[in-house]
Amino acid sequence: MSTIQEKLARATQAYQDALQALEAARREHEDGAGKAYALLFARQADLKAKIAEHEAAAAASEATFKRLFAKANHVVTKEVKSALFGKN
Repeated sequence: MSTIQEKLARATQAYQDALQALEAARREHEDGAGKAYALLFARQADLKAKIAEHEAAAAASEATFKRLFAKANHVVTKEVKSALFGKN
């Protein structure tokens, strides 16, 4: 039968092993998947901002095209063509 000191030593060693495993997992997460996730999350926010910017520009171009087309009495003029091709 083990003495209480031996049980304490085994428990202490198991605790130290668990702490080392936890530290290794933390480092792996911070340097690996966690870092990649943070970069992807930042990229997603950047892309959402770019999409919103381009959608606003497209809406403005479409409004300009419609205004010029109506002003030209729905006849394709140089200004209308310019607005149409600027929309794309």
